[in-house]
Amino acid sequence: MQRYEIALIAAMNPQRVIGADGEIPWHVKADMQHFKEMTMGHDVVMGRRTYESIRRMSRNGHVLPGRHVIILSLTLPSCMVGGETVARSVEEALEYARMPQQRLFVAGGGEIYQLFFPRATSMYLTRVETSVEGSDALTYFPEWNMNDWEEMWCKPLAQYVDEPAANVSYWRLL
Repeated sequence: MQRYEIALIAAMNPQRVIGADGEIPWHVKADMQHFKEMTMGHDVVMGRRTYESIRRMSRNGHVLPGRHVIILSLTLPSCMVGGETVARSVEEALEYARMPQQRLFVAGGGEIYQLFFPRATSMYLTRVETSVEGSDALTYFPEWNMNDWEEMWCKPLAQYVDEPAANVSYWRLL
């Protein structure tokens, strides 16, 4: 029996696009701040490509300081220099999770969300009202049945760069 919350956290547009060409296709500073506040002090699971994307954006090479990062990958070495943990399966990632405050965040990418979706108990989504064009390599958040989820809150983001955005929280109905 699951004793903790498995929370999917993502930013997506109305078509559920979360990435283009291996990068986040928009820059919403308030969403980055929201991600930091939500995940600080928690375990965060992500795939290798998401990890590498975040590492490229990092100023000092540290990926998500203040969080225990678990990378789900079949190709990375088991021992990472930066202190990240590498898991080979969802079950192994759950075993490695320390789960402070009883919450484990899943931060993508698309395949990782898909793997964790059946176990997810909540979703923290930023809806970015923009379209993404000109890319053949789009990554999508999984489709879901709204009848299985209840919207808990929706907060418009007042500080956006180019696109209107809102943070929305959902809980899975039992």
